[in-house]
Amino acid sequence: MTVDTKTLYDVIIAGAGPAGMQAAIYLGRANLKTMIIGYPNKSQLYKAHVVGNYYGVLTTITGPQLIENGLKAIKEYEVELLEAEVVNISQTEKKTFKVKTHELKEYEGKTVIIATGRAYKMANIKNEEPLTGKGVHYCVPCDGYFYKNKKIAVIGRQNFAAEEALSMLSYTKDITIFSQGKEYEIAPNLLESLKKNNIKMEKHKVVEFVGDKKADYMLTDKGEKLKYDGVFIAIGTAGAAAFANTLGLEIKNNAIVVNREGKTNLEGVWAAGDCTGAEPQLAVSAGEGCAAAMSIIKTLLGKSAYIDYS
Repeated sequence: MTVDTKTLYDVIIAGAGPAGMQAAIYLGRANLKTMIIGYPNKSQLYKAHVVGNYYGVLTTITGPQLIENGLKAIKEYEVELLEAEVVNISQTEKKTFKVKTHELKEYEGKTVIIATGRAYKMANIKNEEPLTGKGVHYCVPCDGYFYKNKKIAVIGRQNFAAEEALSMLSYTKDITIFSQGKEYEIAPNLLESLKKNNIKMEKHKVVEFVGDKKADYMLTDKGEKLKYDGVFIAIGTAGAAAFANTLGLEIKNNAIVVNREGKTNLEGVWAAGDCTGAEPQLAVSAGEGCAAAMSIIKTLLGKSAYIDYS
């Protein structure tokens, strides 16, 4: 099925785990134009050797098999699957939503479901936690403003780190990414943008942030002292908290705050699954995906009630 960047989707789902897939099935059955973006084979469910605690499923089914069944279902209901990494979600002036992938392509939806799993990942650097908010940060759209024309470090080695570094260009041009001693895994077009904007890329491994009231400098595993005005942690892929902060969603205990229908405080945005702080269980995630989908269906179709029995 061809995915079109010019199409206005009724719903775009960020995340192809149980919550996102369950939502996609309900939305597809309601004939809403739906796209789900993510990698099903990278979800936590895919790692399950045997699924034995899900209603109606015997212990003979594996996580990959359950995912395959879900993929067949969303195909049956004409949901478009785009295997890509979401790096940013933003609201337009028209109150629709633009979802950007690591390929720098943008897709527009009337509504969005965030189902990308848990929130920010820490870099596990010494003194990272006590110095958070004191020179160490996790969100460029939130805190980049405070570092205009300053020297900035971004710690990470994948597309999320590249996107954060590029976002930082709105405030400063002196930006260096550190891969923590590992090889970079950045998409070619993002890599090209980094080079075009003279963003430096280093492989130093930062092991400690040093400072009392703020992070004065970083210490590498080779004993080097590297001084930067601010540091932004961008480990792994962009997660729910990154999207939440960009959109101005309410966060509590590192999770997106939602009501029973999965609605956030921003009209048009729902969240489901682990990113809401729910128990990390298949049944719970699927249930939240269902609730979010039902709420969107009622909203877009203008109905006070909606039942899908068949």
